Amino acid sequence: MSGPEPEEITFPIIILNSIPVTPVTPVTPVTPVTTVTLVTPVTPVETPEPSLILGFIAVGGLMLRNAGKAKD
Repeated sequence: MSGPEPEEITFPIIILNSIPVTPVTPVTPVTPVTTVTLVTPVTPVETPEPSLILGFIAVGGLMLRNAGKAKD
């Protein structure tokens, strides 16, 4: 019991011998004439006021203290 024989698959082959080939002239490399440089603008970064930062820290501390009291 060897099973069915595999089918032989053939593909048509097209041979193109009659097409005339014309030589291609080589392309000389092109060098860029102009170069563009992009300058990114530098924007100064301002730091927030120290009192504002201390205010956020104080509010965060109060929120944590109130959360701890609510658990007790």
